Amino acid sequence: MRASYAAGRRAQLTDPAFLKARPYWKYVHSDLVFEPRAQHVAWDGICLPHDHPFWQTHFAPNGFGCCCRIIAVSAPGKGDITEPPEGWDEIDPATGEQKGIGKGWGYAPGASEEEELRWIAEQKAAKLPGEIATDFLAQVDKAGLGVSAAALEVIKINQLDGSARAFVVGKGRTTGKEYLAIYDEGTGKEVGRYGSGLDNEVGTPKALEPLFLDRDSALVLLHNHADSRSLSKQDLMQLTYPGVKRVVAYGHDRKSVFSATKGAEIDLLPQVKEAAAEECANQLDLLLRRGLNMEGLEAHLLNLGLERAGIIHYDAKLEPKRNRVYIHEKAAIDAAAEEIVRAINRARPARN
Repeated sequence: MRASYAAGRRAQLTDPAFLKARPYWKYVHSDLVFEPRAQHVAWDGICLPHDHPFWQTHFAPNGFGCCCRIIAVSAPGKGDITEPPEGWDEIDPATGEQKGIGKGWGYAPGASEEEELRWIAEQKAAKLPGEIATDFLAQVDKAGLGVSAAALEVIKINQLDGSARAFVVGKGRTTGKEYLAIYDEGTGKEVGRYGSGLDNEVGTPKALEPLFLDRDSALVLLHNHADSRSLSKQDLMQLTYPGVKRVVAYGHDRKSVFSATKGAEIDLLPQVKEAAAEECANQLDLLLRRGLNMEGLEAHLLNLGLERAGIIHYDAKLEPKRNRVYIHEKAAIDAAAEEIVRAINRARPARN
């Protein structure tokens, strides 16, 4: 929906009469998201001529859930950024797009009718079952629109993700137990599905240890949380394996999704996790005394603190009601997360 709006918005902004009056475009970051993407925040205020190459790839939205927008102005204002950031066109190997842009989002919606139709077709295919998606894309290609290699990769991974999610949440909601599904993002193949019979823990089979230790693996671990809480210490410790790329927890409320990947200092996690958890409990106690009794806050705080300390990259999609509460109390939550960062820094091993 946002992409379709953006396509219409671009058509409006490129109207010749409109361009004559307002030839500059400005990137505006949205404050409506609870956990903003750092790269999108950094782009806020960039003001460049409408025909600058930057806009060919950075015309918002720039990823799923992105609420950023582009406005037209007559000239840069005071405080606006009049040059794109250094390295803005460098490609992120993980996505095949410029840094900060989600995989498959590196184009300008509405830049041409053909590009827009191809993008809509690719997004539709990403939501279809495997064989149907393949047949659909074959028809798109036959119509002369072409299909990008990046789109085919995204569709394949999305389908693996969707199938794994259906398994862990479906089984979990039926039994109340935790389940695990694993696939390799590098090979695009499912590794396996597992259940432990426990309420709040799912073990990893010993037979998979070689894969976990293999640096050429890109394993994605998906499991369910009956209480719809964020990732635990035990969940995050899986990221210390060389072959694990991402850990995901799906809530039984069908709305909450929590995901973490390795940060630059992931190797420090075993040494700082207890200090982080202890300070997290302290901060939760202080928040509770202030009357901020928010469900699932402790695990969310732990992940926020670890992310801000550079240990993990964390992404949270919350159930709407809980998200509204979190946004309302964002200042208090941010302050608590910073205290966790301080505790982590104190626990860091001394550098020689």
